[in-house]
Amino acid sequence: MPKSPREMFEAVMRNLEARTGKPVEAWVRLLKRSGLKERKERVAWLKERHGLGFVQAQVVADVADGKGSGYEDGEALMDRMFRGPKAALRPVYESLEKAARRLGADVTVYPCKTYVVFRRRVKFATVKPATASRVDLGLTLGKRPALGRLGKVRALRGDEQITHVVPLSTVAEVDREVLGWLREAYETV
Repeated sequence: MPKSPREMFEAVMRNLEARTGKPVEAWVRLLKRSGLKERKERVAWLKERHGLGFVQAQVVADVADGKGSGYEDGEALMDRMFRGPKAALRPVYESLEKAARRLGADVTVYPCKTYVVFRRRVKFATVKPATASRVDLGLTLGKRPALGRLGKVRALRGDEQITHVVPLSTVAEVDREVLGWLREAYETV
């Protein structure tokens, strides 16, 4: 299993030809000849007309647009996520990451552009610097009722796994209660 978004991109690149019979360069030429300009249209066209999977279509569109992998290394993503007014929130994130890693050797951490995923077999938590003064800890807790600081997630587009959210502003708020919910999410998946 790939360890980072960049490794995932590289795996898609390696497997694209084996699965479709065409290397990425051929897909890029085909996409450019389509005349489509908008990324959303291009990805949909590759999926619907040529049967590529969503991630495969995104990778082809990224390469066609000269974006390479579209991913940076995790540390660069973290630095961008927690810069400027959100820099003060990085210790809150680091406290959560440290706690998540202590849950088990099977925990992996995947920084993305706007949030970080904590996985076991599947995602059990996310951390997102939501505002300049708040980090949202998203948790996979199924039908557990919302109570106190633990709220239900209304809608995270494309992310039905995360069911609950805890807003956090300081390291002190990463207390026993929050760590208990994090452990519960880890054990749920």
